[in-house]
Amino acid sequence: MSKRSSTPRASASPTASSLTTTSRLADETTPLTGGGDPKMSGKRRVFLLACLCYAIFIANIATSILIPLFPPEAALKATTVSESKTVTTHVGFVFSTFAFVVVVASPILGTYVREIGPRFMLASGAFLVGGATALFGTIHYIDDWTSFLVIAYVSRAIQGFGAALLYTATWTIAATKFRDNVSTVLGILEMGLGVGYVVGPATGGGLFRLAGFPAPFFIIGGLILIGVVLFPFAVRDSVVTQQTTEATVPKLLRNFWIWMTSLSLMISVSAWGFINTTSSMFLHGTFGFDPALVGLMMSYYFVFYITSSPIIGRLATKFGQKKFLIPGILIQGVAMLFLGPSFLLTILPKKQSLWLFLTTSAVFAVSSSCVAPCVADMLRSAERMGYSKSVALNGVVSGLASSFFFLGEFLGPVVSGLLARVMDYQHSSTVFGLFLAAFAYLYLVIALCFRNRL
Repeated sequence: MSKRSSTPRASASPTASSLTTTSRLADETTPLTGGGDPKMSGKRRVFLLACLCYAIFIANIATSILIPLFPPEAALKATTVSESKTVTTHVGFVFSTFAFVVVVASPILGTYVREIGPRFMLASGAFLVGGATALFGTIHYIDDWTSFLVIAYVSRAIQGFGAALLYTATWTIAATKFRDNVSTVLGILEMGLGVGYVVGPATGGGLFRLAGFPAPFFIIGGLILIGVVLFPFAVRDSVVTQQTTEATVPKLLRNFWIWMTSLSLMISVSAWGFINTTSSMFLHGTFGFDPALVGLMMSYYFVFYITSSPIIGRLATKFGQKKFLIPGILIQGVAMLFLGPSFLLTILPKKQSLWLFLTTSAVFAVSSSCVAPCVADMLRSAERMGYSKSVALNGVVSGLASSFFFLGEFLGPVVSGLLARVMDYQHSSTVFGLFLAAFAYLYLVIALCFRNRL
C-alpha cells in the first residue's frame, strides 16, 4: 500500500476528506453502546469500558501511592551520613525510573501489539504492575541500604514495564472496540487516570495510618491482580484478525502532524509535572498551606480535569481534535502567567491572591483536558498517510502516545527543578507559560496554512 508524503500539503485527497467526514459523523451520532465492533452487544461494551477504566484507575493508584510514603521510609533506612546525603537523589531516581521505562518500552510494545495480542498484554500488564506493587511493599523489611535500593529500583522498573503493557493494550482496545467513539472513550479513560492519580496518595496515606507501610502496596497490588482474571472475560476475542500494511513508530514519525500532536501531548503533560513539583512550596510560602491543604489543592486541580475530560473528548469528536488541542495548550500557557502572577502582568498585584490562584488553577486544569483527543488525532493523521484502520495501527499509535505522555511526565519535574535553581516561582512559571503559548501559536499558524488539518 502506497503512503502519501508526510510533509504538509495544501489539500487532502477527496477520498481522505470524505473518509474523515464520514468517521466524524459516525463518531458524533453513535452512542457508546453502539458502533465499533459489530460483534459486541451493548452490555458487553459497557462491561469492557468499565474494565478498561478500572485498569487505568487502579494502575494509576498503584504508581502514585508511594509519593507520600517512600521519601520518609528511605530516610529511615539511611543510617550513615553518606547514605543520608543521597536520600533525596535516590528518591527522585526511583520516582523517575517508572516514567523512563514506560517511555522506552511503550513504542516497542506498540509495534508488536499484533503479535503479542492486546488481551494478553492487558492481563500480563496487570500481573506485572500488581506483583511489582506488592514487591515494593517488602522494602519495609529490608534494613541493608544497598538491598533496599535494589528492590526499590527493580520493583519500580517492573511496575513501569507492566504499566507500558497495560496502557498500550488499554488504548489499543479502546481505539479498536470503540472506533466510532474514540475521542469520547479516551476522554473517559483520561478521567479514570486522573481519579487514580488523585486517590492514590490519599489512599496510600490512609492505609499507612491503619496498618503500616506494606499495607497500601499489598492491598492495591492485590486489587490489580484481580484484573488478571477479569480482563480476559472483558476482551473475549484476540481482537487481532486483520493483516495490513505494517505501521511502525519510525514510519509514523515521518509525518509532520503526528510529530506536532505528540509534542503537544508531551508539552502539556510536562506543564502538569511543573505544577505538581512547584506548587507545594509556592502554596506553603505564599498562603501558609500545610501538607493537608496542599494535598487538597492537588485534588482541586484534578476535579476540574476529571469532569472536563469526557466532555472535551465528545466535543472534539464532533468538531475536530485540533480545534481543542491547540487552544488548550495556548490557554495552559496563558494560565501559567497568572499563577505567579508573572512580572509581565503589570496590572495585577505582585503578590498572588488566593481567589486568582484558584480561578487560574481551574482554567489550567480544564485546558489540560484538551489533550485527551491526542490519540484520536494521531490515528486520523496515520490514516491520511494511507494506513488502514487496524489493531496493529492502533497499537503503534497507542505505544507512541504512551511514550510521549510519560516523557512529558518525566521532563516536567526535571525542568522545574533546573529552573528553580536560577529563578523563583514567578519567573519560572512565566518562562514555562511563554514556551507553551509560543508552541501553541506556532502550531496554530501552521494548521491555519493547511486548513484541511483542523
